Amino acid sequence: MQFNDLLRLSNIDPAEVLVMRHRPTEPSLREQFFRIAMNEPHLFRAYQSSHFERAEKQLAQAQYLASFVGQSPGKATFIALSRNASSRSINLEEYWSIPENKELRAYGMKGFDGIRPSVLWFDLADTEFYPEWRGRLIVNWGEGGERSWSRWAIDNTFNIEAIRETIYVEEPVPDWREVMVRWNELKSLWPTWRAALSQWRGIYHILDESDGKGYVGSAYGTDNIVGRWTTYADGTGDGGNKKLRGRDPAKFVFSILELVAPGMPAEEVIAIEHSWIARLGTAQFGLNS
Repeated sequence: MQFNDLLRLSNIDPAEVLVMRHRPTEPSLREQFFRIAMNEPHLFRAYQSSHFERAEKQLAQAQYLASFVGQSPGKATFIALSRNASSRSINLEEYWSIPENKELRAYGMKGFDGIRPSVLWFDLADTEFYPEWRGRLIVNWGEGGERSWSRWAIDNTFNIEAIRETIYVEEPVPDWREVMVRWNELKSLWPTWRAALSQWRGIYHILDESDGKGYVGSAYGTDNIVGRWTTYADGTGDGGNKKLRGRDPAKFVFSILELVAPGMPAEEVIAIEHSWIARLGTAQFGLNS
């Protein structure tokens, strides 16, 4: 069976469908891209709302965009089928004023560079095309190689190779001592990671890679560590901490220094936090106040 068969079963003409296999060239973005596609659809939609000139011209002629992610050579993992509702021309300033593009830049996306005076920004509307197969349906990318990442469905054969049993392949949760999460990963943590971090309470560390300075904090409230870390995931990234304000949160790396008992009183957790602050010198030389 082929992907085009699924389109026809849904009364969609393959001649109206442009198929893209996304595999970002930026290493840091590529590393997180499948997780973004599955867990942060607003960012994935923004990522494919503008393109280089060749793909832009193709998409302008398409009624639909079938989106895939390249996870392994010659294969493509289905993410979504979107309807091309409309498009508008935007300049460099307008492009980078879009909040989602700013978030993607924190992941390492280069984005629109202004070499052209403007790009088309496409309004891509979600459809209910086999939503249960998001992240599960695998097709063979066929002839043409991975460089040919944008193709018309009608002109190509995308044989269905597998439908995974699980929704998607999650990275296993490591031992707490090995947990290292970058700031731009906080919003798109795998569900199993969120579940584990919501059970763990204790003392955490934030490293600012820009200058090597660190911050020590404690998590003992609702949802424990994941609840506290989520407060850093907004646009400023400082979590309400004075010395983190004004710094680039894209350089922050979160880790766990010590876990404490689930029922430990808050004052005891805070005492352990202060002990770590003293031992690491983060008040005198780091980012603790």
